Amino acid sequence: MKKIFYMLILMAVLGFGSVYMLNSFFFVSKADQFSDNRFIINNGTENVVEVIGEVILKDEGNTIYVPLEFLVELFDIKADYDKGYNIATITTLDKVIRFYGDGGVIKINYKEEQGIPSMLLDNETPFIPISHLEDYLNIESVFIEKTNTIILTNLNKDRSFLEVSKDQGRLRSKNRLFSQVLLTMPKNEKLQLIENDGKWLKVLTEQGHIGYINSSAAIETDTIESLKIPERAIPWPEEAGKILLAWEHVYSKNPDTSQIGDLKGLNVISPTWISLKDETGAVTHKIDSEYIQWAKQRDYQVWALFDNQFNPDVTNTFLNDAVSRERAIIDVLKLIKDYNMDGLNIDFENVYLKDREKLVQFVRELVPVFHENNLVVSMDVTVKSMAENWSLFYDRKALGEVLDYMAIMAYDEHWAASPKSGSVASIGWVERGIVGILEDVPPEKLLLGMPLYTRIWTETPTDQGVKVTSKSVGMETVNNIIAEYDLEKVWDEAAGQYYVEYKTGEKTNKIWIEDAESMKLKYDLVHKYNLAGAALWRRGFETPNIWDALDGFENSNE
Repeated sequence: MKKIFYMLILMAVLGFGSVYMLNSFFFVSKADQFSDNRFIINNGTENVVEVIGEVILKDEGNTIYVPLEFLVELFDIKADYDKGYNIATITTLDKVIRFYGDGGVIKINYKEEQGIPSMLLDNETPFIPISHLEDYLNIESVFIEKTNTIILTNLNKDRSFLEVSKDQGRLRSKNRLFSQVLLTMPKNEKLQLIENDGKWLKVLTEQGHIGYINSSAAIETDTIESLKIPERAIPWPEEAGKILLAWEHVYSKNPDTSQIGDLKGLNVISPTWISLKDETGAVTHKIDSEYIQWAKQRDYQVWALFDNQFNPDVTNTFLNDAVSRERAIIDVLKLIKDYNMDGLNIDFENVYLKDREKLVQFVRELVPVFHENNLVVSMDVTVKSMAENWSLFYDRKALGEVLDYMAIMAYDEHWAASPKSGSVASIGWVERGIVGILEDVPPEKLLLGMPLYTRIWTETPTDQGVKVTSKSVGMETVNNIIAEYDLEKVWDEAAGQYYVEYKTGEKTNKIWIEDAESMKLKYDLVHKYNLAGAALWRRGFETPNIWDALDGFENSNE
């Protein structure tokens, strides 16, 4: 009797198991229920993410809103949100898209745009109308009412597609034969491939289902390659040769151009004209229209220099204020256009490390509108070092992605207050600086900054040791000292410079000389690494023969 009872139980279990397996194998599971706000992030082959929860909003007009942080985290969109003003800013290589508060205006490249809905704020989280930004961000948004699913597809990523090769193709919940059937699909239904383990294909259906189909039930059809972001044309034509820029250091007044001789080989001049006045984004300037006219007559491009007065506190407040950044960008752009200049050279130094990302954001907000007006944007950076306020705050890779040119300030190896005497720019140090930045920035965007000055180092014996002081001087001053003291120059192979030393009382004076010989060695590096050109700090420190020498260096490498 007991045997019969156990046999009946076993048969029941086997029966129920068979029904379950048959259901799993042949029929669609009723467990395939979609919750509200089902959200598919389609970042191309092998990168499709399903999110379920309160992460999207959709209004009655089917405008799809996505949290700004989602665009940043899942699509690598470059964005910033200023909570103080409720301003959300999205930047691309050619657009600055700004949303001003819940229900506020929208601007693209700082011009009001009527065709895009305002952003929404939900629990202080900004939601962006992604369905109206598709052409700007290359993100396609689709709402599938049947499955209550929104699919966001990144068109900047490659996608591979399949077709169901036979009727009643089964989409399963797992890559196993007896896993639940989510749905059956007709022949030729289109699928996007997510993963392929050989036997099973993980796919995304057009209706927003994600599951597995046996590889024998689908055939590969095509691959849609990512949209190619058009590259900005190099603003400096190759036939024009290398860029040779000189900075013009303007103090209280502009130089008398009638006293400036022939600057052979020069093609860009960058006067230090524009400064950040305060944290509100106001700027001051010393622009001289007569100087610009003189430069144009010599066929020089004029890239006005814009600095932050090397004030880290003012810069900190400025960079962290969306309204201040916008004010500065608009005002500087107006100056460049009103005076018919050709570009801008950004020289922000002594910036807190904590403002590293905000500096990149500022540059990303500036560059598109300057490019829209056919203006060149360059920026000065130091060689890599561990100095937070003078080197580490530059995100050279991120900056290099948007700038036209980056000038390496390859000088001040031994700075004014250095405790040790030494070269301003020894050849080995300069080359290491180039190699370091080439890790982050392509050579066609780099200008090698070279010094037209040197330092006279004075070492004074004291009870505590030797006190080291320095003074910056131009090339003519050094020549006069050599003549006055009848000094014999000694070539320093390691520095790539001539060296002189002389006494004044108990003091020892040392000079590592910048001249035509040292400049040639540095300029050779421009060609060795195929850089865009060179930049000289600063005009007025050089002797007249330097221009002939620089022009000769260029011609000798053609």
